[in-house]
Amino acid sequence: MRESRKRLLKRLKQIQHACTLMEAEAALAESGFVQGRSRGHTRAWHYEEITLSLHRPHRKHLSPGAVALVIRMIEQAGWCQDRKEKETPTHVG
Repeated sequence: MRESRKRLLKRLKQIQHACTLMEAEAALAESGFVQGRSRGHTRAWHYEEITLSLHRPHRKHLSPGAVALVIRMIEQAGWCQDRKEKETPTHVG
């Protein structure tokens, strides 16, 4: 899971200035986010306690700031996943 997350983040950082809404949403879904309610031009994405409101762009591509926010949220979700893995005891038997 970690390697796919690293590849995903690397890809988003490479296309930060030319990222479409579909690419950003695919990255969120692959990272474990679940799409919540949509209202107008805004879509909500959730991962445990992390919530992201993603606005539909006026043109084809998201702004670099919006892509940076998506990257930051995916990183936070990764930290939550890592923390959860550390807290879960492994059963040796």
